[in-house]
Amino acid sequence: MLINTVILLLRELLPVVLLLSLLLAANPAAMRAILLRVLLLGAPLLVLQSSQYSWLAELLDGQGLEFWYACCYGLCAVFIAALLLQKQQHQWLAAAAVVALLLVNGSNLVLYLFLYPRQLDDSQSLWLGAALGSGISLSIAVLMYHLVLELRWHWRQVAAVLLCFSAARQISAAVFILHQMDWLGGAAPVWSQHLWIDESSELGYFLNALLGYKSSPSQGQLLAWSLTLLVLLALRQRELKS
Repeated sequence: MLINTVILLLRELLPVVLLLSLLLAANPAAMRAILLRVLLLGAPLLVLQSSQYSWLAELLDGQGLEFWYACCYGLCAVFIAALLLQKQQHQWLAAAAVVALLLVNGSNLVLYLFLYPRQLDDSQSLWLGAALGSGISLSIAVLMYHLVLELRWHWRQVAAVLLCFSAARQISAAVFILHQMDWLGGAAPVWSQHLWIDESSELGYFLNALLGYKSSPSQGQLLAWSLTLLVLLALRQRELKS
């Protein structure tokens, strides 16, 4: 229970706090404003979504919840793209990007921590694992925030480039869900995972949360990830030149 909870927290919480750290590093002066907007927007929406799990799950012949998650990933990518194409970062857009991702990952955490039935003896291990996983995820996010701030002295666009990778990650995740729903072709893996870093390792979790790394991506995921990244980098470069 303890190890499973730590792993779950790393897998679900780390992508959210890493995205938040990148957005804060891109606009440090707006840190408090963005955090406040994430709280004001994210908390009620997450509670509302949690109260509607059964209704969502019944839509689209039992695939409504998966489709909603795919839409949230897509919205997160759209909000990030909108931010990258602006001269100045819009605080509500930044908060909306984080909240869109939180509605997916936070939903999984709510289901696991509060709604799944379990023995009373497991509660101590559950909350200890949640504390450890949260602490590790937040520590990594804080380190990433300060690293990006330091790198900006040498390359000002580092936060924007990492946000391009983050948007590509969200699109890849949406495509993965659509594969599971049998809505898209191209689900065959491009290569075997033993050739690369194991996605379920500690480094694999970090690279997936930050860059969208997959040890065995499908053809559709790889194509969607690559096209999203290239298009956003090109648009960002054109925006800087204009």
